[in-house]
Amino acid sequence: MMIKRIFYLLSISVIVVLFAGCATVVVPQQTFSAQTKLSSAVELNAVSTQTKTIYLIWQNNTSINNTLKSQIRSSITQKGYQFVADQSKAQFLLQISLLQIGLADPDQLQTLLNSDYGDALLTLLPITIPQVTSADTSADTINISGLIPVMLLDMQVSEKVGAGQTTGWNRYQTRVITRSPQPNIMFDQVKSAMNQSVVDAIVKIFN
Repeated sequence: MMIKRIFYLLSISVIVVLFAGCATVVVPQQTFSAQTKLSSAVELNAVSTQTKTIYLIWQNNTSINNTLKSQIRSSITQKGYQFVADQSKAQFLLQISLLQIGLADPDQLQTLLNSDYGDALLTLLPITIPQVTSADTSADTINISGLIPVMLLDMQVSEKVGAGQTTGWNRYQTRVITRSPQPNIMFDQVKSAMNQSVVDAIVKIFN
């Protein structure tokens, strides 16, 4: 009788363990991507290790805290460049203005993709208002159906040329347009991918 009871208890334990194992289901987290376009190509000359120096001028014209500046510095540094505090000692001047982060409709997106450095900005829906994907919106929310998260930057890269009294600068200006490849995505979901896409596009310029 005791043996049967022990066997019965063991059977229950095995069943509980099996069910517990089946109850643990790992759902893969959805990943998001972003696409970045430069309005004009920037092609810099290869330079020696000693002249891989950059003076960075960064301006955030939005009210949104963003880690882009530190990400750009870190990634360019990993390519052997050094950021200097004295502009006169820099081989390159990198001026970046984070102009706008918002939600665009398809018509606005096409206009943005065709824009260039210094062009006027469009009025985008702000990302600071809570976003929802349903039609059940209120005055305090935005229905993002059909809208696309976008990020705009203007960038000027100046490359020192010549030496001594004949030193000058070659200047390249471009607008950096980054967007989600699909609509109906909340900005917070695609923010990391958009940041990384911007960083990759800028870092690629420096050989």
